[in-house]
Amino acid sequence: MNRRTGFTLLEVLLALGLLVLLAGGLFGFASNLIERRDALAIATSDRRAAGILIDRLESDVLSVLAGSATIGSGIRGEQTSLTLLSRGVGFDEDAGLGDLQGTRIRFDAKSGTLSLERWSGAGGSGESEVLSDRVRRLRFRYFTGRSWAASFDSASSGLPVAIEVAIWFAPPSAPRPTRASAPFDQAASAQAASIRGDAEGLPAFDADEFLDGPEGVPDDEGFGSAPEEDPGPPDRFRVIVVPDGPIAAWRQGG
Repeated sequence: MNRRTGFTLLEVLLALGLLVLLAGGLFGFASNLIERRDALAIATSDRRAAGILIDRLESDVLSVLAGSATIGSGIRGEQTSLTLLSRGVGFDEDAGLGDLQGTRIRFDAKSGTLSLERWSGAGGSGESEVLSDRVRRLRFRYFTGRSWAASFDSASSGLPVAIEVAIWFAPPSAPRPTRASAPFDQAASAQAASIRGDAEGLPAFDADEFLDGPEGVPDDEGFGSAPEEDPGPPDRFRVIVVPDGPIAAWRQGG
């Protein structure tokens, strides 16, 4: 009786088919891991850029100046740019001397570049650092005590009650989430506003009114894209209270 000493053509084809399927599965798994790694790196970079921006703003707002004829406006901003002048130890605003600190934030909608510029003294300019080139939208707004404004100049208006910053980053690859799937932390901002009122011994104002947009200023205005496009919720959102802002604005209906 003859013995089989090899594989039939069908067995060889089946083995090749299994190898192809296994190789395809391994390739897809490795590709998925690489995509997730890249998305995680991008998300980490975005969080770092937003964190640096918000931390810098919160630090400078603690000692921000209203401004004077000598140094200019302490807060001067639009929806996509903001300049702050803050005081250091021993600062003399009347003489314009001391440790004057300046911060300028700019957003270029064409390139998606968010830059931060810092300087000391009365020079008014310094070295600019690019925080991110993936910003899709940036919005600053300024609470005057009665409504939100799209622009502000403390030289003529004094200090605002609060500054709102909202940042939208470009998605790595996946479509943008809906409003229902990724709401921003509005409750935390309302709580911060309430705490501020309690700390001053003043009645806390209506947080819902505080967080609403300004009348006559569309939410999509000033982002560098079509007004009809819904940006969805921002990836980072913060309302920064100005400690030296007008105290009367914290009163109900003030």
